[in-house]
Amino acid sequence: MLCHWTQNAIKARRDCNDKQFFDLYYQDLIKDPKGTIRNIYSYFNYDYDKNLDQKIKKWLDVNSQHKHGIHRYSLEQFCLDPEKIKSRFDEYMKMFSIPIEQ
Repeated sequence: MLCHWTQNAIKARRDCNDKQFFDLYYQDLIKDPKGTIRNIYSYFNYDYDKNLDQKIKKWLDVNSQHKHGIHRYSLEQFCLDPEKIKSRFDEYMKMFSIPIEQ
């Protein structure tokens, strides 16, 4: 099912105005949440209220990463074949330069 959603997203992306999309990489959001949000505002020409920095900091303080523990998942844990997954999502991963996790 997820591979169908991914294919639909790829098609929508190709069929629409590229300026309607902002590609957000999870790693960037985790490394620099404020900077990433500022980039989103800038990309869409939204005014970035300086008070937003404080609101983001407050939210991050309350909702820190791993506050419920660290979760680690693997394809094998769910009886999924890494090669099949790679082949099904290869186009999406190439389109967005997503590396294969080891």
